[in-house]
Amino acid sequence: MPDFTSVFRPLTQLPGYRSGEAPLPLRRVQQTITMISFLISAVILTVMSVLTGIEVFMRYFFDRPLGWNVNFTEQYLMVGLAFFGVTVAYRLAGHVAVASIYDRLPDRTKKLVQLLSQAVIITAVLPVLVNGAVAAGISFGLNETPAVGGSELPLNYGLWKSLVPIGSALFIATVLIDFVRELCSDWSGPITDVTRPNRQTETEGGAL
Repeated sequence: MPDFTSVFRPLTQLPGYRSGEAPLPLRRVQQTITMISFLISAVILTVMSVLTGIEVFMRYFFDRPLGWNVNFTEQYLMVGLAFFGVTVAYRLAGHVAVASIYDRLPDRTKKLVQLLSQAVIITAVLPVLVNGAVAAGISFGLNETPAVGGSELPLNYGLWKSLVPIGSALFIATVLIDFVRELCSDWSGPITDVTRPNRQTETEGGAL
């Protein structure tokens, strides 16, 4: 049987958050979440590129634009890319960070900064998850769909709204694992090493 996990092994070679001392089950959960988010984001980017090419071809060669692709891109593809891509960006340390200050902090202070930033992320994203789930539930309950005869696909609005709580839940789970792991580890310094794109990997054998 082919080893499909080998496709994702390059992910462990990329910059990002690494913790060689983390318990295996937690690492496996984070790897799985990262792989799922990475796959979904890659598929969304591919679909966006293909749709753009088809739209240009249909518009300029046949004068018959798709029409439905605009709302589909805005509601499904862009929302999905934002809420699944944020997990990938977090795991790969691709977000904005003041590294010049953080790298000069004492190890104990680094740990506190990590815990504080993770707590802020969880606190900020949790309302997004809850409100997104409520909005999706309302749309499903009211069978909210586009007006008949419009250019939008006849899909329930609850489908694209569901992308918000699902992506938020995956993101919170990823950050929460880091938070609990950091909180329960030795307080002499952070257990998580942050390897950024412009730095050489310091932790050998670590995994995303």
